[in-house]
Amino acid sequence: MSEIDQRPARRYGAAAAATVAGIVAAAVVILWSWNAVAAELFAAPTITFRHAIAIELGLAIVGATIGLFSRLVGGGRQTRASA
Repeated sequence: MSEIDQRPARRYGAAAAATVAGIVAAAVVILWSWNAVAAELFAAPTITFRHAIAIELGLAIVGATIGLFSRLVGGGRQTRASA
């Protein structure tokens, strides 16, 4: 393979690595914030990393659902000229 043929594969690999790093970083933030705030202030049980991933997945599903619903009800994307 030439250097030109390998560029898209490297770009997708970098995007995949950035996505995984973002998911892990967000899960660590959720884990830390829950265990620091909710567990200490409100006497809630502590969570583990898999619970933080599940919370993140749930938030992503809710956000995607709200976005899809707003596009369906709102008639799609509006521009300044049509608004």
